[in-house]
Amino acid sequence: MICSFVYFSANLIIPFYLYTIYGKLISAFCQLFSVYLLYDYRNVR
Repeated sequence: MICSFVYFSANLIIPFYLYTIYGKLISAFCQLFSVYLLYDYRNVR
């Protein structure tokens, strides 16, 4: 999915000492976004 690609690219771009902070932020954002997509998908159908 797009989230995994964003997570992987963030892995490459962001320095390692910032990875834990930004990794948690990105994973939390991806979880919220996926939940929103599921909710939207249910509404559409």
